[in-house]
Amino acid sequence: MSAQGSLKKTLDKVELVIADGTGFSYNDVYPLKFFRGKDIREVKSHVRVVAMIGIVGDKRRVVLSANAGGAYSSELKLALPMVDALKSFCSDGYFIADKCYDSVELMRRLVASGLEPAIKVKESRHFEIRSELRLRSKANSERGDIYGKRYLIESLFGTVKQKLSSHIKVKRDDIAMKFALVRVLLFNLYLFCRLSPRDAAPLFFVLAAICWFCREIRLPMRRLACIHLA
Repeated sequence: MSAQGSLKKTLDKVELVIADGTGFSYNDVYPLKFFRGKDIREVKSHVRVVAMIGIVGDKRRVVLSANAGGAYSSELKLALPMVDALKSFCSDGYFIADKCYDSVELMRRLVASGLEPAIKVKESRHFEIRSELRLRSKANSERGDIYGKRYLIESLFGTVKQKLSSHIKVKRDDIAMKFALVRVLLFNLYLFCRLSPRDAAPLFFVLAAICWFCREIRLPMRRLACIHLA
């Protein structure tokens, strides 16, 4: 079976979708732990990436979509454009996320795509939950067998940063965003190779990623030679 066929067969079995965001620093490495309060917001040398992964079986992961933004970008705004495309990968299942994604609009799009929201909702003694969608999401997020698997995306980010570093050695934020997305993309390339290790098809995905990378960044080769992945 080809790598494409194996991947399609794998995606047909996606039962859980998990979303979360993480940050990558670029330019100068900043000692964020020394900043307090509003001073933290003045640190701009980082970019944010929101990824959505599908879970196949108990722990097998595949990155379904990813989006990048500048410093302190809203994870919700980065996630919304990706939600409508999820129905291409799975027609039912649960969508797991933390309180950053507590949005009726997001939940409405999930239900339209066939996914049941399991998103933690914001609540307090003075703030009553009235939306039916948010109540459904709260009930789902309180199920340990569902929401308890959110750690899988956190461990994915940890693996990417451990293998490729959380710092990107470039000076511009737009280039840093593309390098950050490439880091997430490499996890899927690893998956493709695992699906069909003796097939030549994985090489196609590697070459396609390189072509996309060169086309999007559009830097002179002389300068590219001076930029190294962290």
